[in-house]
Amino acid sequence: MGQTIGITKQDPIGDRCTHLNGLRPGTEKSMQAEAQMLSKTWFGSPEDALRQQQETPRVPVAEAIVNAPLYKEKFELDVVSIYGNPAQIMMLLC
Repeated sequence: MGQTIGITKQDPIGDRCTHLNGLRPGTEKSMQAEAQMLSKTWFGSPEDALRQQQETPRVPVAEAIVNAPLYKEKFELDVVSIYGNPAQIMMLLC
């Protein structure tokens, strides 16, 4: 925690992460695969999950991303991500 981390397309991270974090564009095939997986836990059907995938804003595709705590940032921010457990996120949203 508290570190600045750089990630590129060449780093060994999963396909889903590269699509969500803007290292590769989400394709129809990748969204179908994710919808299939999400329909088993979060959605009632693959169609509902795919609709959510298509409607979710994506991070613009770039060559690399940099993650850092806001108090340490030494670069211009494009996106701010907030991480937390479900209870913490609910407190932020309420």
